[in-house]
Amino acid sequence: MLVFQKKLGSRSLALAVESKVKRLSKKRKEDLIRTNEHIEVIIKEVEV
Repeated sequence: MLVFQKKLGSRSLALAVESKVKRLSKKRKEDLIRTNEHIEVIIKEVEV
């Protein structure tokens, strides 16, 4: 079930963010669903 969606600039960035999200703990994933603030941090980490 899709519970979160965000457009990113490129496919490679999207795949990198997806990979990082999949490695998060269940608690962090639930936090991510509740607030978009965490996804911005993840995107910045992947972009570096």
